[in-house]
Amino acid sequence: MIAQFTGSALHIYLCVKFVAEEDMGVRGLGIATFIAYLAMIVIVTIHMHCISAIQDALIWPDKSAFA
Repeated sequence: MIAQFTGSALHIYLCVKFVAEEDMGVRGLGIATFIAYLAMIVIVTIHMHCISAIQDALIWPDKSAFA
């Protein structure tokens, strides 16, 4: 919930910044969305690694995941 709130607030700020102040139009909306989603992914990933109860369930995919 914290990641979603932070990402949404960041998205609103970046939309105003890129579209209204920088006059980037639709391209600014895309960039703002990308940055907001990236921030949410980073926050959730950091949070997952701080919870000791789920450490055994966290794995990074390797080449066997795609075979």
